[in-house]
Amino acid sequence: MLSTHIDPFYFVFTLNNSGSTVFSQLLANNILDGYLPPHGNNEGQWIPEVTDMMRKDPWNPQTKMDWEFIKSTWRKYLTNASKKIFIESSPPNMIRIKSIQDYFKPKGACLFISNPYLHISSCIHRYSKNETFKNAAQRLSYSWLDKAKFQLENVQNFQNLPLIKYEHFCVHPEQAAQKALKQLQKNEKNKIITTNIKGKKNTLMKSITNMTPRHLAFLGDEGIDIINTILSEHPTTLYQLGYELIGHKKATRILNSNLLQACQGTTNRRQWEQIHQI
Repeated sequence: MLSTHIDPFYFVFTLNNSGSTVFSQLLANNILDGYLPPHGNNEGQWIPEVTDMMRKDPWNPQTKMDWEFIKSTWRKYLTNASKKIFIESSPPNMIRIKSIQDYFKPKGACLFISNPYLHISSCIHRYSKNETFKNAAQRLSYSWLDKAKFQLENVQNFQNLPLIKYEHFCVHPEQAAQKALKQLQKNEKNKIITTNIKGKKNTLMKSITNMTPRHLAFLGDEGIDIINTILSEHPTTLYQLGYELIGHKKATRILNSNLLQACQGTTNRRQWEQIHQI
């Protein structure tokens, strides 16, 4: 049944592997009685009762979701935690905004995206199996393009939803939080923005930090060239989302901005190569 009243949900419609976990943690700390599901990367799709449904071919727009069941399950967790607003950022939701808005009527929502290099590098590092680095970089570059084009359509079709860019969020977290939470009532958010976060288990970082240097180092010149070759064929998508190609000179400047992260990225790539010797 379609919702006719405001439901206690806030949605972050985001691509996967784009920094939304930390962004959601920022929102949770600035929404009074905000709730992050304690599963996976704080995403509703990993709550056990709904995982089988939400993870079955999730990026296929034709896959149907039983939103009534999902909503009732999420509300149960919200009530049991004695919280008031459920913050949901499962990435595949970004291709289902219309149906989610019909069934949920959320208190607020925003769009979120990061630069393609961070996304592609993270996906290669975490998900690629039984393929060469070149094949993984090519495949995931096209995957980013597909999702980015979908997000661009969301920007155009849902103009009431603010677009938050990962890079701006890292530099100006207070501004990003204020922009994202503008739709909420005054009594639903903190009077003073706090930038405290829990951090992710796989980084052990407790501060908001732009991880692009680590991911560029992981990609190396080879990965950056592969990505640039593919993305250069789609300049409009990059431009309209506020991004541009990163050449070697700019990449070097970014790497030099955080040498500790760059070293970690190089280490991650070396370990990846050892595991994925094909």
